[in-house]
Formats: sequence, structure tokens, C-alpha cells
Amino acid sequence: MTKIYYGRKYCADGEYLETVQSASGNHIPVISMQGYAHDTVSTKTLDAAETAYNFVEPRAGHRITVTGILLSANNNVGVGDAMVVVYEAASPTSTVATKTIFATEMQTNSSRDITGIQLDIQPGVWINAKTDDDDVFASILYYYIPE
Repeated sequence: MTKIYYGRKYCADGEYLETVQSASGNHIPVISMQGYAHDTVSTKTLDAAETAYNFVEPRAGHRITVTGILLSANNNVGVGDAMVVVYEAASPTSTVATKTIFATEMQTNSSRDITGIQLDIQPGVWINAKTDDDDVFASILYYYIPE
């Protein structure tokens, strides 16, 4: 079976066959990418200090790839800013980070958008977030990859 991705032909096993040419004889610009699935978005309001908010749970036989982290703080954030930590955890209610994915301070009425990333998360862990202040809105974009 032959598949064509962005101007190149590949066999079913992924072996490159040839570059497909346009009618003018010029080579078509090639970017060879094949995603596994569409992003899923998990959104939570972090409205209690030092509380674990679960965004992504592990799925048997799959790895998690994080593709974006979006954070926004409203005017309820105090003068000392809000420290937000997105982390890997051993359970959905754990506030103990086994590995920190992203940490930042959020000022009143500020936002942080981390996009265009491909973070591979180890299997069997939950992705949680916590803050030391209230009213931070968080979204994590991700998808599962079969192992």
C-alpha cells in the first residue's frame, strides 16, 4: 500500500519511495508529518490554594504528549502574585510533584501561553496543577500515543 503525505510517496512500512512532481515538473515542497490524534483540551479553574487539580489521567497502553499550556489570572490574585505549577503526580489528588512540567508566577490579570510544544510524559502518571493563590484559569492541550 502506498501513501502520499505532502508530496512524497511512502510504503505502508514508512519507507520513502519518491518525491511526487507537480505538472510543471518542479518538486512540491515537503513537510512529512503524521499526528496520532487531535488535541484534547482539559480546562480547570484553580480557585483554592495548595489543592491538586487533575487535568490528564494515564491510559493503559498509551503515553501522553502535551502540546500546550494556557494560563490566565484574574484580578483576585493577590499582590504577592500566584505561583502556578503544572506537574506529574502519582495520583489525581496528590500535591506532591514527582516531576515539574512548568512553573511560573502569575500577576493580576496576566496570561501565559505555551504552544507549539511536544512534551512526552512518562506512562502511568497524572498531570496535575496547583497554585498558592486563587482564581487562575488553566488549560492543558494533549493527546495520547499508543505504546
